[in-house]
Amino acid sequence: MKLKCRMLCLSIIALLCVATKSYAQGDAVKPCSAPEGGQLDFWLGDWVITYADNSHAYSVVDKKMDGCVVHEQFRDPGKNYVSESWNVYNPNIHKWQQTRVDNQGAYLQMAGRLDGSDIMLYAKPKILQEGNLQMRAVYYNIKSDSFDWKWEQSRDNGNTWTVTIGMHYDRKK
Repeated sequence: MKLKCRMLCLSIIALLCVATKSYAQGDAVKPCSAPEGGQLDFWLGDWVITYADNSHAYSVVDKKMDGCVVHEQFRDPGKNYVSESWNVYNPNIHKWQQTRVDNQGAYLQMAGRLDGSDIMLYAKPKILQEGNLQMRAVYYNIKSDSFDWKWEQSRDNGNTWTVTIGMHYDRKK
């Protein structure tokens, strides 16, 4: 019985080694090489961000992990707020997926896609006693050196949206 168990274990290890070697050699096309994987490239760079009240925040966005991950480092010194987001295009679901964390303990996952000329990312609806709360982030008015970003919420299943935060990004010169 010990011999059968040992042979089975060795067979599994051998299969794992072969599969790992094949994947490591790069035989497969990287999912991030899909054309959609470049949809957030407009966001790459250093940004000065202005809120409606003229206060400022700053953001640095770059690609990491062999260009597969768009990473944002956001900081608002006036509000003592810092957040980071990790964004990856998932070709299996044809959506961008974002994970955002901040220095206030928030953790948020969103997913979405290009919709016309805007990029919309949606969080899962929160179920509240008074109904569902749906939230989304929208990147719009996208130009080479600027774009707008807004955080919206809906309490009627997405029929109407209310802007709760609006920001204008200007590329740092």
